[in-house]
Amino acid sequence: PAVDQKIIGSQTALADFKTDLGNNYSVTDYGGQIQNRFIPATEALAQSYNIPAVNLYKHIKPTVNVKDYMDKMGIDTLTKNDYSQLGLALGGTDYGVDVKEQASAFSTFANQGEHVPAYVISEIVDPSGHPIYQHKVKKTKVFSKGTTYIMNQMLKNVIDSGTAESLNYQLHFNTDNLIGKTGTSNDFRDIWFIGSTPGVTIASWMGYDNNDGTTYSLDETGSMTNEAYWAKLTNAVYQTIPKQFKVNQKLARPDTVKSVTVDKQTGQPAGTLTFDGNTYRTGGSTVTSLYNDWQPTTKNDFAIGGSKANYQLFFDHLDGKQNGYGQVSDANGNSTEAKKRHQETPITPTEDTQTTPSSAPSVTVPSSQQNQQGTSGKPGQANHKPQGLA
Repeated sequence: PAVDQKIIGSQTALADFKTDLGNNYSVTDYGGQIQNRFIPATEALAQSYNIPAVNLYKHIKPTVNVKDYMDKMGIDTLTKNDYSQLGLALGGTDYGVDVKEQASAFSTFANQGEHVPAYVISEIVDPSGHPIYQHKVKKTKVFSKGTTYIMNQMLKNVIDSGTAESLNYQLHFNTDNLIGKTGTSNDFRDIWFIGSTPGVTIASWMGYDNNDGTTYSLDETGSMTNEAYWAKLTNAVYQTIPKQFKVNQKLARPDTVKSVTVDKQTGQPAGTLTFDGNTYRTGGSTVTSLYNDWQPTTKNDFAIGGSKANYQLFFDHLDGKQNGYGQVSDANGNSTEAKKRHQETPITPTEDTQTTPSSAPSVTVPSSQQNQQGTSGKPGQANHKPQGLA
């Protein structure tokens, strides 16, 4: 919704600092780390950083009807309490969403922003070949075409350079138009991946179907294992119905999508900023940011979720001070060695939320008008809601 509601562009800065969110709720990125810098939205999504996602949800929650978007995407099992909790941005829910719902909802991004409910039977014919039943496809517009295009570009970075980068070397087809999102819950008890080509959406889950006990055998390599499983499954499906995948079909860019050259550190056009009585000029490295039919102006408070202390750190760094800005630390502020992550960010639900999955290896949903839901492997259900910025 943040892209659709013209709140952020693809490079809008989101705060990733230690933050007191109230009600005994705190959050860190993967491995208990904090990036201690303003993160571009695309990078936050690709690397699945927790803190920016929570800050963004906190920012939009008072003014954006997130439930309306979720309902239109076919996810209607979330509770009022779920929507009230910041942990929803990370997938923390009372009861969760099953794999079929999640795959069907994610296919909206491959369906030009329209949601088509999943179904099993498309047609029944009599012995003479005459149809006696045909499923009537019902479409619901969820996102504008501009939003859909921008989200596809952002989710593509998950595959190109993010938490699912390994899929580029495991899949037996062109991944230029593949988008996806990883997901992991506390203690690695649930590990997910959902991916879409322009023609097919496939969701996979591995983990435990209950929350009993505290010891689980899945570890930090579990996400890579699930990606390998997803790749093997998807390769097998592709070998059977290659045309359905439409791997070479490129999403057309709508005229409503605006490209703006922005400062890489602030996510807005370079210019003069004022902070605490001092004037600063931004204009270092630049990057192209995409916007859904709007363009940003240069603002002093450019980052969503940024506090005065965060801005102080940033502007002092801009002034050349070595103050720890951009230095990865733990929750106590101790520096940690920055390392490339091949693992998704664990979910940290609020005090009164939990993830409650049940067994379900995978669900395949064609990302097309004929959005027929089928299963690969043992069918079932499981809880998940990956982070998203749409």
